[in-house]
Amino acid sequence: REGGGWGRNGDSTRNYSSSWSNARHDGYGGSYGGPSRPHSSSSSSWGGDRRKDSRAYRRQDHYDYRQQERWSSRNDGPSGTGREFKRPKTEATSSAAVSSTNGGQAVSSTSTSYAASSSARVSDSRTGAIADGGAVQPAQERIKPLAELVTKDTWNECSWDERIASQHPDFGDYLRPGQKIETILTTCPFGSLRDGSKGDVWFAKKVKAADAAYQKALEDAEPDEIDNLPVSREDVKKFFDALPYNVTFLIGFDVLGVNAKDERHCLCPCSSKCAKWRRQFGIERILEDFGNKEACVNTFKSSGPYALMQHLNQKAGQRIGLHYFVLCYVRELYGPPYCGRVGHKGLYPPSSAEYKKAEAYERKKDIQARNKLEKELEEERKAKRVLEEEAEKLQERFRNLEMVSKDQAERLKAEEENARRLGIDTEELKKLNIDLDQEKISFYHENYRDIFDALKWAIESGSKGTGGTVDFPDVPQNFKVEELFENYFEKKHFLFKPTDHKNENVGGKILRDWNIKFDTSGVSKLKKVKKEIQAIDKGGPSREFMHLVWQRFTELKITAEGNDGEEKVLELLYRGSTGYAFFHTDDVIDDFLEKLPACNREKVKKKICAYYQAIGRMYLHAFAIDMKIPTTAFPPFFRNVLLRNLSPGDEAYPNPEVFRDVKLMGFDMNVNDIIGRSCNVFFCDGDEELITEETFYTVFLEKLFIKSRRKYALKNVRLGLTLDNKIGVHGVFRAMPTKALEQIAFATEGLELDHVLQFLLPKYCKAVRVWKENKKGELKPVDEPVEPWLLEQQKSFFEVTLPNVLKKQYYDERGDEEAYSKKIRRRKDFLSRFVQYCTGSPFLCHPDLIKTEDDMIKIEFSASEMSGDCLPEAHTCVKTLKLPHFVYDNNADALLSKLRKAFDHGGFGQA
Repeated sequence: REGGGWGRNGDSTRNYSSSWSNARHDGYGGSYGGPSRPHSSSSSSWGGDRRKDSRAYRRQDHYDYRQQERWSSRNDGPSGTGREFKRPKTEATSSAAVSSTNGGQAVSSTSTSYAASSSARVSDSRTGAIADGGAVQPAQERIKPLAELVTKDTWNECSWDERIASQHPDFGDYLRPGQKIETILTTCPFGSLRDGSKGDVWFAKKVKAADAAYQKALEDAEPDEIDNLPVSREDVKKFFDALPYNVTFLIGFDVLGVNAKDERHCLCPCSSKCAKWRRQFGIERILEDFGNKEACVNTFKSSGPYALMQHLNQKAGQRIGLHYFVLCYVRELYGPPYCGRVGHKGLYPPSSAEYKKAEAYERKKDIQARNKLEKELEEERKAKRVLEEEAEKLQERFRNLEMVSKDQAERLKAEEENARRLGIDTEELKKLNIDLDQEKISFYHENYRDIFDALKWAIESGSKGTGGTVDFPDVPQNFKVEELFENYFEKKHFLFKPTDHKNENVGGKILRDWNIKFDTSGVSKLKKVKKEIQAIDKGGPSREFMHLVWQRFTELKITAEGNDGEEKVLELLYRGSTGYAFFHTDDVIDDFLEKLPACNREKVKKKICAYYQAIGRMYLHAFAIDMKIPTTAFPPFFRNVLLRNLSPGDEAYPNPEVFRDVKLMGFDMNVNDIIGRSCNVFFCDGDEELITEETFYTVFLEKLFIKSRRKYALKNVRLGLTLDNKIGVHGVFRAMPTKALEQIAFATEGLELDHVLQFLLPKYCKAVRVWKENKKGELKPVDEPVEPWLLEQQKSFFEVTLPNVLKKQYYDERGDEEAYSKKIRRRKDFLSRFVQYCTGSPFLCHPDLIKTEDDMIKIEFSASEMSGDCLPEAHTCVKTLKLPHFVYDNNADALLSKLRKAFDHGGFGQA
């Protein structure tokens, strides 16, 4: 029996020391004894005369107190504590110095105040609320007992540690916040539990098994057997319902069995070691009603699964009872197909064939789990090696940056010295880079659009061939810009015709939208060409075409046969050290013409001028249709010269702005080496005038950048921009600040991650079209709403997966700044390729210029047009990226792979 009997005079009363120990442990949070039943009224609770045993009582009191304090310090107190607890000197008589609930019966005794003081200390040691002098802190500051914290109603809100601590026989009544059960009960194999044994899925299976076992027990029993039970059917159901909540009695079944002793942790629910569980779920009375035939007093201790099954079979025998109910539950939970075609190995004798099959099955599963773990560990090792390699690369970069930073520091110092010598305030230079606010930029943009619309109307008015779009047929997929210009020049395309042509409105065609028709015969089969590319261009192909022209500007060449019979080549533009495209100087062009036969020079000269005029007209077209031009295709200095008709020294072009613009173009000469010398030293033009701080702008820079290009490049580009001086674009651009012009008409190369994310707009697939029969038996398309989980998956893709993929690629590329800069210049960085694939251009407007969703990149999820494994499909005309509504199961790696394939085989100009 619980607590054992001490055999005094043959009666069945409890042992003196055992009953007192049980009373103290139950009342003050101890952890040795289980619940005790009410004492028999025919026998003394204390085994005889209290006066006779008072000394033994005090000795036992001191012994129990010390035992309890040691146990409390092991569980909750600091390790290695050897604190001595002395009996208080003052004694007071009390009729209830010690009060303990022993099965519902109060036990009282006259004793010293030491008992009450020690019990307060012991009780409070569980909460960590011991004060000096034995004073107890207020009750509201104590930790809630597990018996109150963990109940059936609060089960789902409690942690696994709290659940098992509330039931384990070797644990006390309190669990401090942050404590882990594994660190307290170190002998229990909590670390060896199988995956999922603590989870909700396994708990649901346990509940289902309990219901099935209850039904089976009723079906197998005779009707009179159930009716003759000492408890009602409701009590039987209550017992079965409580079994899934017992987290201690089947631990041996759920461990991996790595150590031999791990499986020896099975308990009988009817034993004293599961008393906490029975009290927790109100089924203690059920066991008492069954009496001695179902009680397990010292007959079963912690053992393995098969030992538990033997005990249950032995106790169940041929009768219906609690052990039989537990047996039905265990068989239902761990029976076939728990291990394939057999049940858990604990259900069978170790020498049986079923045991060997189950053991082989578990070993196979363990091997798979071990392999999975080893694979995960190997992946972690690889990830660690990658991190170490990246760390080494970063250290190498830092070492290189230290060297670069020295050169950069010297360069910055030289720039500051130049600015100081020219009287430029560095703070004023910083202000030039500040963007305009949204209100101002919107105001200038609206005026900009209105003026160009008015210019377009004025040019179109009364002219032939007005309205509509202009066809650019048969543009090769991977065209070369020099071949394209050569082809259009030979065919007398409107880009090369004079604006006063009698039969064609050249100006109107330049200002209107262009219908670019790419030759799609060479497009990869990996991407299906959409019909809209073959038909009217709504913006996507035009953006792609213009982007490729800007990118390949520096490849624009003119070839002619030279005096020596060999082919001579002239590049009309070249790429500077800072990435900007520059027009060649007049001297370079004249040297080229000198190498040609005299009879051919004038023809080639006209061709050169026509090419420069075509470049100006392409600039004008981009402005007219509000298409962004990359900053490197039109350097800031030449924007002021060509668009605003300004020169250094003009009041509208202040010196700090000129200084910034020439510095951006790569001007790095030391001003001290220039000022005080004559122009003839630099230009060999016979001008002996000395250069001063004032004439540095008006003379030196004028000759260096403007006069040296005036005859060919600047003159003809300006003619193209003004349609042979017929429209005054200079007034349009002078009416706005330089910063407004930069934000409205130009795009900086290299996109920022936040900039791109601002432009993304989701279009979720909320319905799927299916074919269903109507009442007449006809198949008709019906739109049915998608499953809620699928809609959530789309939202998760847009809000998490897609941004994470873009973010990872962005920061991975930024890890090597030198390689990243090269990618930026070639528009091969991932963000530029993504934006170009979606819109046709790798550039985005300023975020403040977003007016409607037409300006944004739509991420559309489609069920009707996209299959589950197809590549992302771009509709550049409407700036839309279409994805399957299953979104590759939100797999980031799959998305990245699909995007890369789409970029590489996406048609258009194959940039």
